[in-house]
Amino acid sequence: MAFTLPPKSQHHEDPLQPLRAMADRVGKEVEEFAIRLDKWYDESQKNVQAKHKATVQVVGHFRDIAERNVRDLKQQHPVAGKGQLTEHKKNEIRRAARNGDSSEERLTFGLSSRTAASPWSAQELRDWQAELATWELVRVVFDLYHPAPGTDPDADRRAKLAKVGGTDPLCPKNEVWERFIISDDAAREKKVILKWLQQTAKNTENNDDLILEQWAKESGKDINTWTSGWLETKATIKQAKRAQGVEGPLDASVIIHGRDAEKPLVTRLDPDAQTRQKGALEKRDVYYEHALWMVAYEMLRRGESMNVINEWFKERNQGYRAFMLGASGDPRPDGSPNLATPDFGYLHRRATYLAAQGTSYPYEGAALGIVSGNFQTIQAVSSSWDDHLYSYYNALLLARFDKFLLNEARNQARVQSSNTFNFPGVMEHLNGDWGNATHKVVELLKNDKSTSKQAKTPIKLIQGALLTRTLDELVHKVGVAIADAMQAGSSHPTFIVDPDLTIKAATAAGPDGIFTFRGKRSVAVEDYYQAFLQDPHALRILVHLFIILGDSRDPLTRDKQSVLFAKGNVIAAYVEYLRCAQKMQPIPLYAAQMEQWRASMTLARIFPLIAGHDEQTECVKHMKRYGVDAENTILRYADFVLGQTGLVAGLEHDIVNLISRYELRDQPIEGSTASLWPNARRVRAGGSKSVSGKDRAVVQSLKWFDYLNKKDEEMFSTRITKALAIFLSTGHTAAAAHLVEELGVDNELSQFVRLLSLFDQWREQESSVLERDGPRNVLKDTLADMESTFEAILEPDFDPLQSHWWEIYKIYMPEFVLAYISVLQAATWFLKAESFTKAMDLTVSLAERNWLHETFVQTKRIRELMQSIADISASSLFLKKKKGAKMGKQGEIATIWDPNRK
Repeated sequence: MAFTLPPKSQHHEDPLQPLRAMADRVGKEVEEFAIRLDKWYDESQKNVQAKHKATVQVVGHFRDIAERNVRDLKQQHPVAGKGQLTEHKKNEIRRAARNGDSSEERLTFGLSSRTAASPWSAQELRDWQAELATWELVRVVFDLYHPAPGTDPDADRRAKLAKVGGTDPLCPKNEVWERFIISDDAAREKKVILKWLQQTAKNTENNDDLILEQWAKESGKDINTWTSGWLETKATIKQAKRAQGVEGPLDASVIIHGRDAEKPLVTRLDPDAQTRQKGALEKRDVYYEHALWMVAYEMLRRGESMNVINEWFKERNQGYRAFMLGASGDPRPDGSPNLATPDFGYLHRRATYLAAQGTSYPYEGAALGIVSGNFQTIQAVSSSWDDHLYSYYNALLLARFDKFLLNEARNQARVQSSNTFNFPGVMEHLNGDWGNATHKVVELLKNDKSTSKQAKTPIKLIQGALLTRTLDELVHKVGVAIADAMQAGSSHPTFIVDPDLTIKAATAAGPDGIFTFRGKRSVAVEDYYQAFLQDPHALRILVHLFIILGDSRDPLTRDKQSVLFAKGNVIAAYVEYLRCAQKMQPIPLYAAQMEQWRASMTLARIFPLIAGHDEQTECVKHMKRYGVDAENTILRYADFVLGQTGLVAGLEHDIVNLISRYELRDQPIEGSTASLWPNARRVRAGGSKSVSGKDRAVVQSLKWFDYLNKKDEEMFSTRITKALAIFLSTGHTAAAAHLVEELGVDNELSQFVRLLSLFDQWREQESSVLERDGPRNVLKDTLADMESTFEAILEPDFDPLQSHWWEIYKIYMPEFVLAYISVLQAATWFLKAESFTKAMDLTVSLAERNWLHETFVQTKRIRELMQSIADISASSLFLKKKKGAKMGKQGEIATIWDPNRK
């Protein structure tokens, strides 16, 4: 059978091998995604409103699938849940304890990309967590940029602005913030993306108490004592005071050497003592500072409410730290900065911005950076792409709000004097280009040394494309990269298309290898896009995003041809993944999202793997339902399989290795007399009855026509007859017999096949009579069938000389006649002497049928025919000895041909 998967050992250089290998582990999510996408497809065909609603629903379903898998995997692997601190966070704490601060080193522990060293279960959890975050982002982005059809976003904004207030000088401060968010689309985008980043951190990061416990473990001190400040430093200062006999505070000039500190300790215990005196703390108190500020940063990063943060610090007698962060003021709107001061927190943000740059502890600077918009101090402790993105978006939102306060809220007297305290921030870092800020941030993350590696992983490329609204561009680049990978290292059958192929070359090729172009690529993309071939999670996400959000069925115009070819490669790669996973049922749905010719080519490749009648029926039904040309697909499949046999060549399926004759008689038997067989040549034993796998595949491919409509029956019949003619023309008579039997063919050529079978049957029965004196009545039945079949062949409904089957008639008819004469002569001895007259009737048929005569003339076999007639005439000499010879149908008797008859 054609199209079998090669053994795994043959895949070692195949770029699709990672996907094929991971197909062994494919889970039920493949079917779940396909079921949800199928329902989306039905709804999307109704109208734009139904499609919008269905898209919202299907994204929610995809998100729920990911969430369920995360929950299940966490239950199976508690190390990744809240029960234990992750190794990444533990290592980060150990490095900080050793005064290590390499963000690049930290990042290697924060990547969610695939690594060979990761246990599969842990990697699977990270994959699903990343996928959950991605579908959450899709939902956010869709809500932002895809309003429901029939709505007027501008009118909705005006109505909200009229209702929200925020223009009166004495209005509540939260109204000013709400007005800012409603009026500024870009600010609203930053706000909701920050909310998404916070939720993602909640889903994946660690428990605060576990962070404290790990720091306590590093310090060797009981965590329960961490509610009373710098106890170790305090004890050392007391000891120094006793040594010097001082009752009050020590003078700043006093030098106190700590147990572990490399420089003198502070002499005071007020919060800014380290900064003011440039002194140190005892090592355990340093760990204490690290721990508190790390937890503070984590809480801010996760978006915990300021009330929660304030209470957490109060429980540890550290309320002043909450005050530093602006967490001790009045409740604030969700996602807003500190609005407590008269100037809406403007000066507080300026002050904390500067303070963040001069802190003693990195996480203190990062916490202050979050509340002030100092993105550099956040990035100093950032361990992932998410953290760096958060730092930029947080800074952009706060900068935008401050600009709003100074420019748009000028009627608010509370902010009039704030403009005198300003300095460069994130917008200067982005060259003041607010309109392209998102694009610039995503590009910065790709180019920054600390984030570049993770930014180029498939899942982050998807998230970046969602943020920048460049999903189609990403799909295009991935498709080109897949083609690059195939060109560089694959010799396996594939339906990946070279984007630079001409449309004629692409559509004319079969589904077993159309990647033939080896020229210079017109569009060059970076190699890292090829990583999608190693990440089925990301590939599945990208494919589904492309289908539900992209326009994958654009008309194939010249300027879009290369782009469409590339985009189709992404779906084609996923279909290959499904094929290797033996998930055939969903494939028509995905193939339908490509151009018609590509869909047909893709489905033609999987037909051989769909064996059952019910499965085949379902496949054709789905093709029609999804708008795939089922007739063209089956035609393409049948043509391709036929081409694989080697019996035909070219687009027109020109027959190669055409035989000139098909021998039905043995060579002359030595010592035999002409009385039994003409020229001592009997019908030979049948040839090989085995059917090759390729020939059998042709028959199987033709069975698919059964599933088409009744109107296609004529085309079906034509295709079957064409295949039968090819088998006969090339001498593949066993395959011809198999085709006739399997498909129930009944035409002139099927009579040829039947006659061949009867000759074979006669030889077997004849041998039984000669060698074992077997019963002769079976010969009688076979002869009767042979006579009726031969008569039918002699009466075609057309002139064979003018038909496209003439070559077949020349191959078989002379041999049929000569073999029939041999059978009839033998029958005169085994059955009845009157069989001789049937042989003599053939001379009349030759005279009456010019086409039959021409088969002998054009094949130069007239001499053989005359010899056979002479042989059977000689045999008639023996028949005159038989008495009571019966008359033939025209009154003739067997002795009519006896020249000595009186």
